[in-house]
Amino acid sequence: MQNISRDRHRRVLPGKRHSGRTLYAKAQSEPYAREEKYNSSGLTCHLKEAVRARNSIDGGRFGKIPGTRRRNRKMRQDQEGFSLIELLVVVAIILIIAAIAIPNFMRARMSAHESSAAASLRTINTAEMSYATTYPTVGFTALASLGGAQPCTPAAATGCFIDNFLATNGGGGGKDGYSFTLQTAASLSGYGTLAAPLTLNQSGTRAFCSDQTSVIYYNVGASTCDSTASPLQ
Repeated sequence: MQNISRDRHRRVLPGKRHSGRTLYAKAQSEPYAREEKYNSSGLTCHLKEAVRARNSIDGGRFGKIPGTRRRNRKMRQDQEGFSLIELLVVVAIILIIAAIAIPNFMRARMSAHESSAAASLRTINTAEMSYATTYPTVGFTALASLGGAQPCTPAAATGCFIDNFLATNGGGGGKDGYSFTLQTAASLSGYGTLAAPLTLNQSGTRAFCSDQTSVIYYNVGASTCDSTASPLQ
């Protein structure tokens, strides 16, 4: 303690404990480290240790600490991310969820298509009855004559009773996963409609049909239907 200057003696008071933060602050104010020892309450602290602490925090200007590069390399290796097993577990979970969700989505989609097809046949039945009442000399007619391009002008060739998209079977591409046709030609006495899935078991699992009685029938697992099939309740 005799070699310590009076100014430094005033900074480090005997009997007062100094934390690492105090030593770090002292290291900030002194550009070079010394090997002098400061004794506080029997605790020997090296100023060089404080300088090393500073170097480890901000990379300091006092040179590299032996072993720092090795520790940094080990820390980077410990933080490399997910292992292969963890990634495989995540992929397996995603596949399981997809295997459960996709079939349910497909069933819901097909159910919606089937409901739309049955509703479209009811619309066609209503339009056929209205057309036969409006043009009694013609009777029932083809699907194309039930619609008409907008603006639609009512006539025998363009009845304007249904949307032209349905009347033309979606331009030949179907509507909501189903194709709508007349399987029995329209006449004064009757007609026969068919709504068949565009792709069986993908766009729908049932075919629907109807006639002048306005009863709708369905046939499961087929693209054909007639009045011998089960009636739709």
